[in-house]
Amino acid sequence: MPLYTYTDKKTNKSVDVLRSFADYEKPPLREELPNMDNEEFNAAEWVRDINGGQVVVRASNWAGKGNW
Repeated sequence: MPLYTYTDKKTNKSVDVLRSFADYEKPPLREELPNMDNEEFNAAEWVRDINGGQVVVRASNWAGKGNW
């Protein structure tokens, strides 16, 4: 399951949430944020961040793996 990063627009707090592929659009749940109180959680406007930090490592000497 992939790890998604959500950021609150108002407080600029971010949280990493483990979700299945089918549930990627669901915002963080109250149980996943132990450091926020209920009032702060109810006022939050969550936005899913799209990170560009993925790195693909390849080498030409990987026998039989192809050259991609």
